[in-house]
Amino acid sequence: MSGICAKCDLEASSRQNVIDCVICTGKFHPRCVGFTEFMFKVWSTKDCICFMCDDCRTDFRIKQFKEIKAQCDLTHEYVLQINKTIQKQHEVVLEKIDKSAHEQKEAVNKVSGGLKLYTDKLTTAISDFSGASKSIGEAMKDVCEGLKNIESAASSLSEKSVEGEKHTHPSYSSVLKQGKAKPVCLIKPKEREQDSYRTKEEIKKLIDPTKINVSGIRGSNGGAVAILCDDANAVRQINELAELRESYEVVIPEAMNPRVKLCGLVEEKDKDAIIPLINAQNDLQIGVDDARVVAVKKTRGGSNYDVILEVKPSLFGVLMTRRKLKIGWSVCFVADGVDVRRCDLCCSYNHFRAKCGQTAKCCLRCGDHHEVKDCRSDCLCCINCKREAERTNQRIPTNHMATDRRCPMYQKAVKRLREKIDFI
Repeated sequence: MSGICAKCDLEASSRQNVIDCVICTGKFHPRCVGFTEFMFKVWSTKDCICFMCDDCRTDFRIKQFKEIKAQCDLTHEYVLQINKTIQKQHEVVLEKIDKSAHEQKEAVNKVSGGLKLYTDKLTTAISDFSGASKSIGEAMKDVCEGLKNIESAASSLSEKSVEGEKHTHPSYSSVLKQGKAKPVCLIKPKEREQDSYRTKEEIKKLIDPTKINVSGIRGSNGGAVAILCDDANAVRQINELAELRESYEVVIPEAMNPRVKLCGLVEEKDKDAIIPLINAQNDLQIGVDDARVVAVKKTRGGSNYDVILEVKPSLFGVLMTRRKLKIGWSVCFVADGVDVRRCDLCCSYNHFRAKCGQTAKCCLRCGDHHEVKDCRSDCLCCINCKREAERTNQRIPTNHMATDRRCPMYQKAVKRLREKIDFI
């Protein structure tokens, strides 16, 4: 990410470590704001830690003190109004002093008692507001001191980093509820120029859902459609439809094997060495056909590695129940490894740049046609959610980046992928 450091006015290129202010989005060199290498590493790996530059921090304090002053001014006006009310009541009582001495004495006592009560309450309220102002000031000092002690607390955060990542994935019980993948029929038109909309309309005329147990139909690439079947008998019935096979090709894809993600590998290992180490250190007998190592990837902004394994459904349950596996000197947490491919050109899912039909680059941040490093927009806009909202004419939140895992379209793509996986 390129730009100019707001502190030293020097270039902050993508090859250097750059810190973004959470308020003004200004860029800073770590050394310009007093960050050590260790502090930058902790900041870059933890989404819960934000950085605020000196100017924004000063404005934040001024804003808080202005709010406190405004509250004190309102309290002062309230006190003045009460004093006026008491004064009026006192004047009314003085006008009635001409009555009997006993009545005068009782009235004066009541006024004096009420005046003392109001004065005590006002004094207490003012002292409470003063104490609150001092407490906020002291709290802000404590926050500043806490930021200076971040390096001493970083060791405990590092121990929890891998365990925290584990909780971002679905639990084994939630994955297991999905059960076996539903059978799917992929129907491709023999005419290559036919689009999926036309295919869908013709298939609906040829297949009667009251006679064949199907649960859904959706478009696919190349004019094809995918039909979700409730059982294997429905797949057989669709495959035997003579009218369908005259103009279409019926493909029955096999269910995909599940994947697991082993988080927290300290040292990079060769792919061929991973499974023998797991067998030797965890009392397991994983065969050559039971699992394969898909990738060993370095974690973003960290020094650890993640191992992606594609396993048989029976082995998936065993590994997810274990929760932890030893690999060398590392204790890795086991998590569900389902993830969706995303094209870095158009930001859509289930394909890569090499097979993308788009030529213009889409920004991950604002959805416009430029590189994300050249983006100057202050507003986030997910291009996938924007396309879906325009296509369906529905209200879909777009105020997030296309890489956000909470994106509705990403969650939908993950759900579709899970439907194709045989978990048990």
